[in-house]
Amino acid sequence: MTIFRVRCSSGTTMRDIVFTNEEEVEFNLGAIHQDNLGHEHRNDSDHSVPSISEDTFTVLKNEIVNVRRDMSLFQEKVLEEMIEYQKKVDSEFNGMREFVQESVKLILNKLRLVKQQSSEFVEKEHVDVIMYYLRKKLKYSVVKPIAYITTDVFFVKWIRSIHQQWLSLNEEMSCITPEHHVSQYIRGYKLLANVFWDSVDNIIIPVNVSELFHWILIVFRIRHRCLYVYDSMMGGVIHSKNVLDHVRSLSTMILMFLVATNFYGKRSDIDWHRKAAYIDKSLSEPLDYVILKDTPQQEPQYNDCGIFVCAFAEYVSHGMFDISSRFFDAVNYRIRYGALMPDGSRLMGQLVKVRQQEMLLASMVVSKDLGSSLEVQGHDSTSHKILQQ
Repeated sequence: MTIFRVRCSSGTTMRDIVFTNEEEVEFNLGAIHQDNLGHEHRNDSDHSVPSISEDTFTVLKNEIVNVRRDMSLFQEKVLEEMIEYQKKVDSEFNGMREFVQESVKLILNKLRLVKQQSSEFVEKEHVDVIMYYLRKKLKYSVVKPIAYITTDVFFVKWIRSIHQQWLSLNEEMSCITPEHHVSQYIRGYKLLANVFWDSVDNIIIPVNVSELFHWILIVFRIRHRCLYVYDSMMGGVIHSKNVLDHVRSLSTMILMFLVATNFYGKRSDIDWHRKAAYIDKSLSEPLDYVILKDTPQQEPQYNDCGIFVCAFAEYVSHGMFDISSRFFDAVNYRIRYGALMPDGSRLMGQLVKVRQQEMLLASMVVSKDLGSSLEVQGHDSTSHKILQQ
């Protein structure tokens, strides 16, 4: 703040005028401007600022106020425009961000689907060919320490499908028939190198838990009346729930189809009154099941549950049901199966032929009764022999 003493127009009295710093600057600028205009008419030695009348000063002060008001309005206008522009930019950015997020989400979903389809195709084909060779090994083995048979990966799909149908029909038994696909597995058809279930003691079932993109192995030990679950990646609540859903479907539906195909009528060695696992059990009671807790576990960084399932199946095929971690070399199995099944290997070529032959022959098989009669449309009776080779 600066105080100026100004002489009034009468020239006899002095008056104090208070300037703010901004007003003083503006006043000085005006004085300099006036001084420059009158420089030619003034003596070089006289640089004093001429006196200003009170009216002129009032006008000048009002002009300054108006300029400051205009500047303030201009600033407000610019600020409003900047705010509106920022809102527009934010809106466009948010729209772009949502577009990018949706695009990324779509791409990730497509990649996940491609990965799932690719993984399922390779894994299922690999698991299927190992199960096939295990069946062939048993069929032509001279020494058979234990009788077993394997299913393919489609067996569980048929089980899950018929289980859902059975539940939707309020557990109506009309859908459980000897002609169903599950019955065909039990009666020794449907697969190459298959045998009748009543001639073996153990059923080796590879299970793809599609909700988890994970493989487990389930072994139905007929004499124990129990399903044993081998899981190489024991998980939390969601993992356990999805695994149990598959196990319970098998536990419920396998028994029903065993009854529908008169399986127990052909197993004179199973005494329901003396066999401990069968005492006090009814034909409608689901099979027992056990989730084995000491199963060798895969390393988190490896997605090789399919390898573990194949290895577990090999152990079981040799009668080794208690698979201890200290006897299980996961690295060795990775190397072994990796060498057996690279892309484009002869094993995959054999698999394609096996699966094509298997599906062709199985599609032509029509079961007529609970016995062994079989008609093959357009083929003679030798087709059944081919199917079992």
